[in-house]
Amino acid sequence: MVVPDEIEAGGVRVPVRVADASGRPRSGGRKPSRSARATLGPDGLRIRLPPGGDPAERQRQVTHLLQWAQRAVSRDPDRFRPRLPRSYRDGGTLAAAGRRFTLDVSTADRRTGSARVVGNRIRLVLPAAADLATHQHHAARLVSGALAREFAGHLSALCDRLHHQHFSDVAAPERVSFRFTTRRWGSCSARGRLSISTRLLLAPARMLEYVCVHELAHLVHLDHSPLFWERVEHALPDFRDCEHWLQRHAFDCQY
Repeated sequence: MVVPDEIEAGGVRVPVRVADASGRPRSGGRKPSRSARATLGPDGLRIRLPPGGDPAERQRQVTHLLQWAQRAVSRDPDRFRPRLPRSYRDGGTLAAAGRRFTLDVSTADRRTGSARVVGNRIRLVLPAAADLATHQHHAARLVSGALAREFAGHLSALCDRLHHQHFSDVAAPERVSFRFTTRRWGSCSARGRLSISTRLLLAPARMLEYVCVHELAHLVHLDHSPLFWERVEHALPDFRDCEHWLQRHAFDCQY
């Protein structure tokens, strides 16, 4: 199979990675997809192929996705320019949910790190023996978790208000919680459990409200049918502007 190491469009070079997807059944008992899937962002184009299959068909699917990605990058090159990872250093700052926090970063002789919010400071402790890359990986999750705990009450109150205003014809969600994610903004399970990405704390407040509305609408329609979007639009008429912002700034809201 012929796959380039990268694609280029609009002066932006995007690395390409191809891997076989797992053949395990998906959640809910659904059969694994027989079609290729792709995700595209500043970190590159990732193509996942179904296991096995005709080599010619696999090549056709890869070629189709490469062409799709090249058109997407051409339309908005700045959206796909590589971003430097967020840096966590002592004395640095981080804006989240309308507040600006100062980072107190230290190391300790321990295997795991910790982070907690104290006023407008985030006290972050990292394992002394870890290298820089490991520090950054741990810091992202730890800071995300600390902010999730700090703003858990805000999220619950927001979802309660939105449910009362727009979705009172269905039962309230069983549970609402923040979750560290790198791609998805939110999810709603068939049992009515809402999961909201902590990345939304790094976005304008309207984006968090929109994703909460989006997931609450799934309590009524667990799909993306026209009826689902009617409920979203009734609650938030400017939801398309929010969708556009999230698509364009997804990688600006990474921890």
